[in-house]
Amino acid sequence: MLNNLSDDLKRLVFTHVSRPTDLVSLCLTCKSFHEVVVPILYKTICLDVGSEADKRIASLLNPRNLGLRYVRNVELYKAEVEHECNQQQQSDFAIRLLLEFLPEDALDKFSWHPWRPFSSDNLKLLYQKQKKMKWLEAIALDKSISKEFIKSLKLEAAMGRCTKVGLYPDSRDTLQLANELLKRVKKIEKITLHANFGDAEIEIPASELQDSPTEPGLVTRTLFGHMLPFDKCTPLTLREITLQNVHVRFASDTYCRVIDFTHLKTLRIFNCLGADSLIATLCKSSNLPLALQSFEFKHDDDSSGEATTALNTLLTLLSCLRRLYIDISNAKAGPITEAAVTRHGKTLSEMLIHSYEGDPSDPEDEEHLFSTEDFVKICTACTKLEQLSVAFPTTPIFRMTEDYARWVAAVASSLPKLVTLNVTTWPTNTPSSTRLPRKAYEWLLQGMAQETFEASKGAARLRKREELAKAKKSSENNTSADITADAAEETSTKKTKVDDHELSVNSKLTTIAFGTSDKIFERIDPKTCIVYMRGSLISPTTPNNPTNAAVPVSWSLRKYEESRSDVLDFALARAIRPPCREGIGGSSPLGGRGNDDDEETDSDEESGDEDVTDMPGFANLMDLLGL
Repeated sequence: MLNNLSDDLKRLVFTHVSRPTDLVSLCLTCKSFHEVVVPILYKTICLDVGSEADKRIASLLNPRNLGLRYVRNVELYKAEVEHECNQQQQSDFAIRLLLEFLPEDALDKFSWHPWRPFSSDNLKLLYQKQKKMKWLEAIALDKSISKEFIKSLKLEAAMGRCTKVGLYPDSRDTLQLANELLKRVKKIEKITLHANFGDAEIEIPASELQDSPTEPGLVTRTLFGHMLPFDKCTPLTLREITLQNVHVRFASDTYCRVIDFTHLKTLRIFNCLGADSLIATLCKSSNLPLALQSFEFKHDDDSSGEATTALNTLLTLLSCLRRLYIDISNAKAGPITEAAVTRHGKTLSEMLIHSYEGDPSDPEDEEHLFSTEDFVKICTACTKLEQLSVAFPTTPIFRMTEDYARWVAAVASSLPKLVTLNVTTWPTNTPSSTRLPRKAYEWLLQGMAQETFEASKGAARLRKREELAKAKKSSENNTSADITADAAEETSTKKTKVDDHELSVNSKLTTIAFGTSDKIFERIDPKTCIVYMRGSLISPTTPNNPTNAAVPVSWSLRKYEESRSDVLDFALARAIRPPCREGIGGSSPLGGRGNDDDEETDSDEESGDEDVTDMPGFANLMDLLGL
């Protein structure tokens, strides 16, 4: 049946397939699928260069590879190897090979992720071969950047279609290259500014880098030098901006002069000193980004709490956020108020809110929590939430506390569209003072995840019953009071079908994660995050009533099962391991982590085989849901 669809409809269907192995299987299905799927499969390629795996690049660049001409985005990383001798030369050769054989003027983006110098010869080759890129980067190079080198790049020819720039200054040379890109972009929509002067070979004094109350510093003076004087320049109209590791204490007015924040759709501010000053400046009517849809803020607050105050003010003035990510360290209290969140209840679809009073890496310092009443109000107001990451109240892993059960009930009953839930607080082993083996802890945690899946499913069925009851009442009002025997029998048959339909209803919640990853940039599975996805156990006796099962999956693979899990890809300041004994108890048969230990098998299997409906605290949770 799918074969009968047009290629455009097939393409729309296959773009929702996220797992590369599934796309490969579709390519091998038939010729018509192959023609449609190959452009999707090869659109973005990610390569780790500088290892023996570079041999595979030759097969990728084979002229008979039909997908080569569909490559649009190239993401490059430095491979992790035991010995780095000659790795730089090997990676430079692999990149040059890639640039030589890729079709000309085909790329939209070419990105070098490591904070290591990029070959200047390869950069020249890139701009010579690819002249229609939409994304360009200013990165550290292995040679000094002179005027002659800038001229040899022929930037004007390579920047005809460029609308997005990534600026990664770590030296004076890189700052100069960034300015050359900025002043040549004709229509700029996105700027990513990530400074890293801490690792510079030639140290630059902080007083020279940063703006002072009287004059701009080296960073702003060089980056936006072509716009001087700032009080008379025409600001850049951007749709998206990211500021990371940038000192903005005395630069907030300068940034508001060179950038028009009022038209922003996405704003990210990560670890910027003096960010409270920039947020306060954005609260002015002349700078207020009223069209803002996505706001991400990561900050280390001070004792005065000025960042938290400015943040609450800004969120109260805005009204149409769809994505809200906040992570604040050294906060005296919770980062934002309940009113600042519920103001965006009609539009908010992704929410991540965390704050810590002390050292985020200290497991003894707990996260700040919303009060139970405020959390219930947030869930009631933000019914469109699809992704949620917050700290839940502390609870023993053997039995849910009343507060924890109320939070789960609020999520299950008030968030019908929720897909991914990230609980960053680990359940404890209290009242016991002995830590459980990791395998036993994961089995018990799996039971808690399964309880949450069951609660969400029960709430979804309850909502469906209410909808059917309203529809039935409406139909009864339009039906005559005289019903024949045949009509009564037909009504009874319809009721049976309705009951069967009720049994098949399930919630949209598919992913529950505990903890948070500390290996996001390394793109490997962490030991500080455990992820469960909803599976189904179908009994032969009741095939229409499958039972939810919490199935452990790795952090890196879960995005291929559920793409709507971006909250798990945000690097939080706090990432601690679960309160259990590592390396004892083996690995769970469903994919848990640990070392095998046969001595622990019997006791662990007993805890894993326990029916979730018999676990302590489950009845209390169902009572809160009215089930």
